[in-house]
Amino acid sequence: MLLSIVGIVVACFLIWWFCGQFEKASLYLGRHLNAGVRGATINAVGSSLPELFTALFSIFLFNQKDGIVFGIGTTAGSAVFNVVVIPLMVLLVFFVTHRSRGISLNKKVFLRDGLFLLFSEILLLTGLFSGTISIGFALLLLGFYVLYAVVLFCQGRKSRVQDDEPHDYCVVGRVPALLKLDFVSLFLRNCKGRLTDGKAWWILVFSLLFIGLSCHLLVEMCYIFSDEIGLSPYLTALLFAAGATSLPDTILSIKDAQRGNSEDALSNSFGSNVFDICIGIGLPFFLWTLFNGSIELTSNEIFSVITLEIFLIFLTVLLLLFFVIPEKVRRWQVFFLITLFVLFVLFLLGQVANAEWYKMLFSYVI
Repeated sequence: MLLSIVGIVVACFLIWWFCGQFEKASLYLGRHLNAGVRGATINAVGSSLPELFTALFSIFLFNQKDGIVFGIGTTAGSAVFNVVVIPLMVLLVFFVTHRSRGISLNKKVFLRDGLFLLFSEILLLTGLFSGTISIGFALLLLGFYVLYAVVLFCQGRKSRVQDDEPHDYCVVGRVPALLKLDFVSLFLRNCKGRLTDGKAWWILVFSLLFIGLSCHLLVEMCYIFSDEIGLSPYLTALLFAAGATSLPDTILSIKDAQRGNSEDALSNSFGSNVFDICIGIGLPFFLWTLFNGSIELTSNEIFSVITLEIFLIFLTVLLLLFFVIPEKVRRWQVFFLITLFVLFVLFLLGQVANAEWYKMLFSYVI
């Protein structure tokens, strides 16, 4: 058990390290997109790759049913983490760093991303209620993200911005960079720390490879841990894998908040969730059903993930109203997010303990 805990911690660090390099290259490639579009696409995809790889490895390398529930638990749990913890951290960091009395946000951006997220959650919930995971359902999730991406890039093309951010990085020697697996320094050794499109693409490729290996380690350690303590793979995913895969989203959003870019920091949490649900769940479902056919899930297998999806929809509606209705987000409204965080913790405790109030509450809903 101690080995599995150490392995989970190491996997978390590696995911954070390689996602940071992926994001440097992806932000450079998306430098001409406006803030809201970049946060919901480039930032969101880069920081949501751990959820996708974790779901892929859990479904294809382990027991079919357990792997599917583990993958859904990771991506949906990460989505709950994104809409509760990330906005709370972003606002706290922004208010402390910039001593501002309020944040003016582009409501159209949040309404757009929030509605896409809400419809993707409803789409996933509808598919789970049917009890059958088919290739058609998987294609529906993938197609919905394509629609979202098309809308964002059409808006980004109309409002392209001039790149005014520096993309020079401190470059160390080749040997230290190789020992640290610092791909940015390795590829920038002879160009004075200046990124180019070609080098950025190479950094993306190597970062993707090592993010995948790190996620494989995370899944392996989570399954070992669940076997050791007798916890279901779903709850292990919800408690450990979801938080680990959300780490890049959190760090990226906090960095944006420190720079004063609150719109990117907050839109990233919505855009990440659309990617998590439509691609992070849709792509593994598509690949599995393409080669193995549809999957039938029993009511016992999907009860936990359905309750998680219902809770996620509830939080999304509240967050959408929270960001769209007020003229500005002010300091006192942080307490509202703290309340949502407390509800999130109570929900987790209810699921882990299989509490009576938890079963009674959702038995009336489902």
